[in-house]
Amino acid sequence: MAGSRLLEEAKMASRIFDNVTAAVQKMVDTGEPVTASRLLELSEPEDAPSHDAFTWDNDIAGHEYRLIQARTWIRKIEVIVKNKPTPLAHVPSILTDVREGKYVPISIIKGGEYEAALNEAKKSLDVAINRVAQLEVVAKPKRKRAIKEIGRELEKSKEGLKDLEPA
Repeated sequence: MAGSRLLEEAKMASRIFDNVTAAVQKMVDTGEPVTASRLLELSEPEDAPSHDAFTWDNDIAGHEYRLIQARTWIRKIEVIVKNKPTPLAHVPSILTDVREGKYVPISIIKGGEYEAALNEAKKSLDVAINRVAQLEVVAKPKRKRAIKEIGRELEKSKEGLKDLEPA
């Protein structure tokens, strides 16, 4: 009896693993950022295939615990990129307004280091442009002109990055 119970538990764990993999693969295939929060959103409906991967009883586990569970699942699985199984790597949110990092296929990070660095430079410039615009709004009148010029220079830098796009 114990052996059959263990076999059933193993089958269920395998099915859950496959369902979580499918949910994350869907995010990758659609170009959606892979985040623990989004995996939870997709898994929350009771009829969602990946629903059973998480503990939904809030007396046992609250939202933060389920985020930990989601991150654990994301680190365990592989997605298919260019017909090859690829694990995901966590990319922390740095210099952005977003609080949560995301997961991206490792092959994308390794295969496109230049593109990734270029994209990070663009994101950093976007953040800087937004911060300077906020500063301009609250600045004293005598400083607004200088701040506006800094904003224009940042915009020029962002445009200059377009010339560095790979062919």
